[in-house]
Amino acid sequence: RPPFHIIMVVDRSGSMSGGRIKDAKSACSFVVDQMESCDKLTLISFGSDVRVDFSRQTIESKSSMKTRINGIKASGSTNMDGGMMKAFDSVVQGELNYIFILSDGEPTNGRKTVQGLNSLVLEETNKRKDTVIFVNSFGIG
Repeated sequence: RPPFHIIMVVDRSGSMSGGRIKDAKSACSFVVDQMESCDKLTLISFGSDVRVDFSRQTIESKSSMKTRINGIKASGSTNMDGGMMKAFDSVVQGELNYIFILSDGEPTNGRKTVQGLNSLVLEETNKRKDTVIFVNSFGIG
């Protein structure tokens, strides 16, 4: 199969405390375990701010990836809009880009409605018509 560029976008807002953030980190670690040598992983987390925890890491770094994943702490508000924008900024033309968004709820910063977030996806994918991008979201909690 062709190589994947997997972009995990993890909600680390205060409402993700406890089991929710643990589940999100477990999902990210599961993805790391499924990666093949040709794949790359970017981890973006958002609370009130947006952070690129690592960018385009390869399989050789599985243990350090999991260490960074497990270091994510929940706090702040839910800037999903910012996390999604950073994910689109991370896509690479010529690669299969998979964006996985893991969140427990409603955004409190930036675009806050389903319609607003859907329009963000349409706008950003239309800007990158020559780039393969799959966007998936997963509810936690």
